Amino acid sequence: MTESPNKWWRISLRELLIGVALLAIACTLLKFASPLLAGIVTSISALVAAVMVVFAVLDRGRWQAFAIGFITWCSIYGLLSSQTSSQLPTHSITNWAHRQVAVLHDYDFQAGEILGPYVGQLGEEATSESDAAANVQQAFPSGLSTEADSVVLMSSKVPVPRYDEFAIVFEALWMLFFAYLGGKFAVWVYLRRMARESESTLARSGDA
Repeated sequence: MTESPNKWWRISLRELLIGVALLAIACTLLKFASPLLAGIVTSISALVAAVMVVFAVLDRGRWQAFAIGFITWCSIYGLLSSQTSSQLPTHSITNWAHRQVAVLHDYDFQAGEILGPYVGQLGEEATSESDAAANVQQAFPSGLSTEADSVVLMSSKVPVPRYDEFAIVFEALWMLFFAYLGGKFAVWVYLRRMARESESTLARSGDA
């Protein structure tokens, strides 16, 4: 008996639990994004894509369909995301998320080390670049008198996690998310085709 195409669009309890766990892991990775974590997430994404290529070539049935959909959507998103001239909605979400998560830290340029969180003049922790700009305006109500003032106040502050590592991790997660949806869609198309072929076979058998 052919499996119903609609079954693969239903979210089971197992999938829900796995999804919640993966969401928690993703949030942790984004909060503590670093060059090391960015490299690990990128490597895992590449490994998953390579495994899906093997499934797409050697396997048969719905897993092959899932792998083909996974690789197709993964490639499409990766291609669109790599275009410097394109501004995808996910990029805007990534920028917004970084502003919510990042905390400005003092940076020692001589030692090349990130120090503790930056604290503004009012004793409030600056959590974004906009907060840092407000602190500058508060320190110099009439504006920055010299370029050196700007360097002292702004260049010694860096957001943690840094945007580059944050964006790499987030883009890899976006790619895996859309690739998974692409795989689910491909399975739905495959099961839909199999159901039609089964109905056609039964109809021919009945006519005979």
